[in-house]
Amino acid sequence: MSDAYIIISLAILSGAFIQGCLGFGFGMISVPPLLMYLSLDEVIPMQIPLSMILTIPLGWQVRHHFQYKLVIPLLLGALIGLPIGIWVLNHFSGSVLRLAVGGVLVGLPTLMLMGWSRPLPNRLYTLIPIGMMSGVLQGSVSISAPPIILFLTNQGMHKDQFRANVLLFFTGLGFIALTGITLNGMYTPTVMSMIAKLLIIVPIGGYAGAKLATKIPQKLFRTLTLLVSAFMGGALLLRSAIVLLGQ
Repeated sequence: MSDAYIIISLAILSGAFIQGCLGFGFGMISVPPLLMYLSLDEVIPMQIPLSMILTIPLGWQVRHHFQYKLVIPLLLGALIGLPIGIWVLNHFSGSVLRLAVGGVLVGLPTLMLMGWSRPLPNRLYTLIPIGMMSGVLQGSVSISAPPIILFLTNQGMHKDQFRANVLLFFTGLGFIALTGITLNGMYTPTVMSMIAKLLIIVPIGGYAGAKLATKIPQKLFRTLTLLVSAFMGGALLLRSAIVLLGQ
């Protein structure tokens, strides 16, 4: 067994564990190590179905906590925002965009950890713009989670409802992304072979994470969610700063 396969497997296992525990984070944890050995054209089509193998059964387990009136407008907003994000990417520096997003991702979770929160009404005029922000970020910097995670955390949602709605949102978004990637012919024999080799690892990590989630107190769950979001922002800041300084 090669060193590359071991590291790739550990990355997938770690991402699945975080996803199982918090309801998000598979791509954030797994993608950076994967890019050490695989190209972006391989990593993106690979991680989406692997993540969905996890989100669908996890979502089914907590389906009685789904809030369709909340999630469907968020998904509608994401669909609107996705082409806007692609346009932004084509007209602005990707590194500068990541730097700005990283700064927001560090700042907002830090404020919320200090006790700041402003719950918003669950209305179309609120939900669709938040979904649009997620879509814009997905299209421009390939990170869709932050607006949804921070919004639901800001609402003071119970961890079971939080996980359920996050899983429902990313399952829907996953089907959209999967359709686009398939139509673009990105599922090459190499990618399909790698997915097949990693299939068994995903449920192992996800099951362990889901088990842990049941034992985490509400307050600690909220703190972990904000810390993971801040970590995501810090990683974006660091990567963008390195690219900009190297130019």
